[in-house]
Amino acid sequence: MTMSTTLYVGNIPWNSTPDEIGEFFGSYGHVESSRIIIDRETGHSRGFGFIEVGEADAAHMAEELNGMDFRGLQLTVGELDQLTLNIKTLLEGSTPNEAEYGVPPHL
Repeated sequence: MTMSTTLYVGNIPWNSTPDEIGEFFGSYGHVESSRIIIDRETGHSRGFGFIEVGEADAAHMAEELNGMDFRGLQLTVGELDQLTLNIKTLLEGSTPNEAEYGVPPHL
């Protein structure tokens, strides 16, 4: 059983799909899953999401892909502490921050 790490991905172009972002990340390491957060009321992307990657690849992928151009926008990529991630709060409109999720404020 391989361990996985969740990466926060911000500044995702609005018309991107989880498959597209997963394929992009896949060229830098093992991707287990990808998801883009959708606004409940509008049905549109909120411009951020999460990629589950192999634990061995996580730090390298975050370093390599942070600031990388993806379809005209520079991605913001960082590791999340899975034990403190609260998806329900994110979906209700909060944004990640260091105190709650272990994500630096600039993400």
